[in-house]
Amino acid sequence: MKPLRKVMESTEGRRLSAFFCIQSPLTEYIAKRHEQGDVLANISPEAIWINEDTGEVQFQSQTDIDRLLPYISPEQTGRLGWSVDQRSDLYSLGVLFYELLTGKLPFQAQDALGWTYAHLSSAPKPPHLINSEIPEILSRVVMKLLAKSPEERYQTIAALRADLARCRLEWERRGAINPFPLGQSDLPQRLLKHDKLVGRNQAFAVLTRAYLDARRGRPQAVFVSGIPGVGKTALVNAFQKRELATKPKNYFLYGKSLPIVGDMPYSSILQAITGLIQQILTHKKEADYWRPRLREVLEDAGGILTEMIPELASLTGPFPATAPLPPRESQLRFLRTFSKLINVFAAQHCPLVFFLDDLQWMDEASLELLEHLAGTTAGFLLWIFAYRSGEEGAAERTSRLMKALADGGASVHHIHIEPLNLSQTRKLISGILGQRQGIEALASDVFRRSGGVPLYIRQVLHGLYSEGSLHFSLDQMTWQYVGADERKIPWEEDMIDLLLARVKGLPAHTAAIVKYAACLGRRFPLPILAAVSGWPSEALVLDLEPAVTAGILLKGDDNRPGSCYEFVHDRVVEALYSLLPEREKKKIHLQAGWAMLEQQGLTFMDAGLFAAVDHLNSALDLITDADQRLQLAQYNLEAAKKARASVAFKAALGYLQVGIELLPQDCWDTHYELSFELYSHYYWCKFLLDGFQSAEQIFQLIEGHARTVEEKVELYVDRASLATAYYTDEEAVRSGLAALQLLGLQIPMRPSEEELTQELAATRGLLADKAIDFLLHLPPMTDPWALQTIGVLGKLIPPATVFDPGLFVYVVLQMVKLSLQYGTTALSALAYAGYSFLCVTQLRDFTAGISFQKLAMDLAARHEGSVRYMVDYFVATYLNHWHRPLRESFRYGKRAYRLAHEHGDILFAGAIHVEMVQMRFVLGDSLDDLEQQNKAAQAAVAQYGIGDLLDILQTTDQYIANLRGQTADPLTFTGNGYDEQVVAERMLATESTIIVPFYYLMKIRSLYLQGAAKEAWELVMRVHPERGTMAGKVSLPEFDYWTCLVAAAVIPTLPKSAAQQARKLLNQGFKHLQQWSQACRDNFYHKLCLASAERYRLQGSKMKAMANYEEAIGLALSHGYKLDAALACELAAAFYLERDFAQNAKIHLDCACRLYEEYGATAKANRLRATYREILGSPSTSQPVQPPHDREVASRVVEKAELIAFKEAFASLASQGDLGELINRLMGIILKSAGAQRGFLLAVRDDDITVIAGRDQGLPPDEAPGASPRGFSQAIVRYALGTNKPVLVPDAREDLLFAKDGYVRSFHPKSVLCLPLTWNDQRGVLYLENNLAANAFAADLIEPVERFASQALMVYQASLGPAANKIAAAREANVVFTNREAKILSLIAAGLSNIEIAARLHIAEGTVKWYTHRLFNKLGVESRTQAVVRAGELGLLALE
Repeated sequence: MKPLRKVMESTEGRRLSAFFCIQSPLTEYIAKRHEQGDVLANISPEAIWINEDTGEVQFQSQTDIDRLLPYISPEQTGRLGWSVDQRSDLYSLGVLFYELLTGKLPFQAQDALGWTYAHLSSAPKPPHLINSEIPEILSRVVMKLLAKSPEERYQTIAALRADLARCRLEWERRGAINPFPLGQSDLPQRLLKHDKLVGRNQAFAVLTRAYLDARRGRPQAVFVSGIPGVGKTALVNAFQKRELATKPKNYFLYGKSLPIVGDMPYSSILQAITGLIQQILTHKKEADYWRPRLREVLEDAGGILTEMIPELASLTGPFPATAPLPPRESQLRFLRTFSKLINVFAAQHCPLVFFLDDLQWMDEASLELLEHLAGTTAGFLLWIFAYRSGEEGAAERTSRLMKALADGGASVHHIHIEPLNLSQTRKLISGILGQRQGIEALASDVFRRSGGVPLYIRQVLHGLYSEGSLHFSLDQMTWQYVGADERKIPWEEDMIDLLLARVKGLPAHTAAIVKYAACLGRRFPLPILAAVSGWPSEALVLDLEPAVTAGILLKGDDNRPGSCYEFVHDRVVEALYSLLPEREKKKIHLQAGWAMLEQQGLTFMDAGLFAAVDHLNSALDLITDADQRLQLAQYNLEAAKKARASVAFKAALGYLQVGIELLPQDCWDTHYELSFELYSHYYWCKFLLDGFQSAEQIFQLIEGHARTVEEKVELYVDRASLATAYYTDEEAVRSGLAALQLLGLQIPMRPSEEELTQELAATRGLLADKAIDFLLHLPPMTDPWALQTIGVLGKLIPPATVFDPGLFVYVVLQMVKLSLQYGTTALSALAYAGYSFLCVTQLRDFTAGISFQKLAMDLAARHEGSVRYMVDYFVATYLNHWHRPLRESFRYGKRAYRLAHEHGDILFAGAIHVEMVQMRFVLGDSLDDLEQQNKAAQAAVAQYGIGDLLDILQTTDQYIANLRGQTADPLTFTGNGYDEQVVAERMLATESTIIVPFYYLMKIRSLYLQGAAKEAWELVMRVHPERGTMAGKVSLPEFDYWTCLVAAAVIPTLPKSAAQQARKLLNQGFKHLQQWSQACRDNFYHKLCLASAERYRLQGSKMKAMANYEEAIGLALSHGYKLDAALACELAAAFYLERDFAQNAKIHLDCACRLYEEYGATAKANRLRATYREILGSPSTSQPVQPPHDREVASRVVEKAELIAFKEAFASLASQGDLGELINRLMGIILKSAGAQRGFLLAVRDDDITVIAGRDQGLPPDEAPGASPRGFSQAIVRYALGTNKPVLVPDAREDLLFAKDGYVRSFHPKSVLCLPLTWNDQRGVLYLENNLAANAFAADLIEPVERFASQALMVYQASLGPAANKIAAAREANVVFTNREAKILSLIAAGLSNIEIAARLHIAEGTVKWYTHRLFNKLGVESRTQAVVRAGELGLLALE
């Protein structure tokens, strides 16, 4: 055996004879492989081995792509989108033959790009022009093989072998070969399938462009319309084969809606998803890839989908059962989970192509699901919808989906497919016949009879072929047409008649069977048809063969009895179905339904249940047997439950109506359980879809027949849940209280103050002698009555919170008492969270509030389900800010939202989003951050459809616009299409404790900042009587804070009596702020200081006012309350101006403007600058403009410097050696790149800051005198960490924010650049100084310097072994400091006395001593010096 390459090298001088010797065994070998269905795909001289003596050929697959490139076909380049089939091998064989005959390749190229171009665009010189001994006809054979289009090559190896055999025979006989038509053996002798598109290039281009855009991550939707049979599905299928099948990692999903049987929920979508899962399951690597991703994304909600798509469980494994939820929440959970499923696949870089056919027949549930997916799916996604134009319902469905997709951000395209014209019809016929000439008369007749509709063109050709008018002549080797009947009737009517005529032309038994099959839909399984027709499956295979031959049916992959058949088109199904009388249709549907239930052994969980029940429901009047009617009623109930679980509520209502219709008149007496369940589900769906009033009569009917208390309680609880989501809180409360009354618990609808006081006192008495740990370890609640009662109470909490705060308190106290008496349950956690709220708001016992908050969270952590996010909601909204920094509340709020969202609880999810917007509003850190929080909330709430919450969020947008100067007037929120008067009336009408106070707070703050204190005061007076509605929320101290500020502003302008009232409210607010500052200094003390400063200003206490202004500024900045700091600066500036302290006023005004701008209130900052222009001065405009050439040179210098720096950094990182030295080298590079004199790389862990490396003027710290003791500005570093943004200080000496920092006062640094860093979980800071000039650091430096610093931080993290051991040792020794302890220890290390520490931290000296004593105990030392040394050894000392 020799490789063909060796053989070819020895053929010089005898190329033609060698060719004939080699081609015969080679083509024979390829023919055998092709007969086996193989495509060799990598033919080359190196891959083929041949025995020249015996002619034996062997093939060794070639993996060297460079050697294959000269031999690949155009379709193998991947540029054409054509599928690679056996004709690709023929092209490669053509290259090989060309080389054999000429001694050279047909194309020349140097690389892959050149070879691709050659195969696609270069025409080779015919072989006979290179080697004159080659006959021209043989040259034409090779050139035919080398045709760019597969359609123009030989279609089979057999045809090639036939032509080569003829060439060899003539050559051997005569030494010459006469010309002859090539490829004659390729001509068909029967009609070809011919799937190639004709006349659809423009439509195909639209699909291709949409696909390419989807590949770039831009979602696309294409709607394809046209009359039946025009080729809508064929277009998409061709697109799938040409564009997708040749590309890896593409998923094409296909689902089809059916016209004849029922309103099966989600049938087409589930078909598509099932097909996708089956694709994945066939490849182990793909299944292994997707399994963990699906489990991670779907989480516990995956069980919702596996019930509907059993194949999904085969991929992911089982999920836990999902907890029942109220209706809207259940619906949203389902929709959200389905969105997650689609998004996880659409997140890949190859788009998910989702094709849904026959949109005009899609069920309502599927449409609603698609509308939701349109707004919640994104990424690499291409939707394709095909529908019949002019069909009833098509326009409405299409319009809905187009709007939803466009609103969701997808680009929407529409393709309307027209019938073919005469020329295109001729081209299609040519492809079907495999013949170009002599078909003009045939094409003309077929076009007239078919109207140019491709389906009908094929049907007409089949008809002509069947009747003998069209036949293949073996003598002339061409198709012959002898004409047909010249009927002059409309083509549509002609086609229907033709289809029916062809059915009538079938054997009688076959015709009867296909009519039966038409009742089962376009695709039908053989066993069901057997059950309907009464014939065995084996016999039906033979009986259906004539229909397959006639082109009416398509057969499955094999003839097994379990295989499926499919009608060639929906139009055929419709035509056959129309032949059946109505009663016969019903009989078939009846037989089909029972057959599906009995023959296939369907259970209530099977997806086929809907189809079976739909068949039976189509024949209700034929079912007269009482037992069968009851059985069908039960099946309808189960179908309804399945539809309801899939949130297909309209479908569920339809099944329930049929089920009730099937019940006998005395059903409540004879079949109570079935009747109760059918009517209960019917009430539920009726309420949800048609409202309270429409369902109330059904409720009364069920209540009148209910036999047990438990059933009545369940009924009232359902009504309470439905009313909470879809009606009124009052009705929800009334229904919940009625359920409790049935259980023997009487609760007043609006408890009086006296009733609340008694209940609170009784509950406090029960808790008085019980430790928190005792409550945590109470046994679980097992009593059935208690469990049911606390469950009803838990349902009452959401509506009671809004309906009446007193009722909420009463409900919480009842839940606490039940938990104490009967033990704990999941809802006990919610009860204790509510009691923690009462401790804070009613009892002012903040310590107890903290304890019960912890108890609630510990209990909630034991349970899954709604209680976890309800408790987190309470903690975030009502509890945490009373003892911890407000920023920490976001952690609980985000977790509450995530869990509520996952459970589909839209009320809590929407509410917590709005509450987090309020928290961000109170923080006042940035309008950009508030806007971002608000947009996230709007997206979520819009998805939930809670209009009231959308109003307050849109109002937040207008608050932001107002402070940016983007509203119609500074004193109104109106603008940008928002009418404040209209929206405010709507919001105030809700009386919502979430909405109304927030609106007033935004309005009061806006008016005050815009200089309209009088108007703000009017709102304060209006809201103050209702301030109790804000109890527990952070909005309450915020309201009191603004009450103080607004009152202080207006008191000098008010009449005496009004001023006294204002002073009274100011003093009340001040006292409240004092209480809350004691509870949580971080959140409220700076507000108290500013309120104190304003009080002292009014009282004339200048020094106290000055001190409190300054303290308010410092504390607000240190805790991240930027707006409060800006306001304090503004008020301090006004105070200094009144006393002619012009320089102080200028500094504070400048700081106020800068902080307002950083906050985002640009209109406020501009107004301040305009008002105080004389004090602040005008911004300098005298800087010379840099010439363009200089700018170019500068950029080139920067570019070159960065390049050098990067080379040095890379060289450093690539070097071996001490990691500490490497960090120092990187620090040197950073200083050189930035032009800094001094620099520190700092590591941050919790609140501790550690120096990793320091450089002074490019020297290590130990070589720079004074570098180590000097250190850096803690204030600037902390500010950078707090904002997590770069801080660029032009001149620290003049900067009001940092000028008072001890380091700045001592060392007078000028330019400072401070960058927060993160590498993996390691936080850090880069601190740079230049003390030679102000404004030494440009903003352009930040990006390159940050890259170098991140590399240094990466190296540091790699070197953490010893440090990590020290920390581990400290933890093993239980040496863990609180933030306050760590701070005090760092001040001790800095040499501060107890008195100085107390002053620095604003605490008592005795408190410092107490903390110091705790530090000594933890470290096992007896002195301050020993404490510092020991902490340093353990790596726990934060450096100052």
